[in-house]
Amino acid sequence: YAGAVFANACLKGLNGVPDVVECSFVQSSITELPFFASK
Repeated sequence: YAGAVFANACLKGLNGVPDVVECSFVQSSITELPFFASK
């Protein structure tokens, strides 16, 4: 399911739809947390 949502967001961006945003948890050193979500 998550792969399909991500693929749809990619296709929207490639078709020129503005402001396509998808959330994810990424490894980060910004905080003491090992994974963090940011925009």
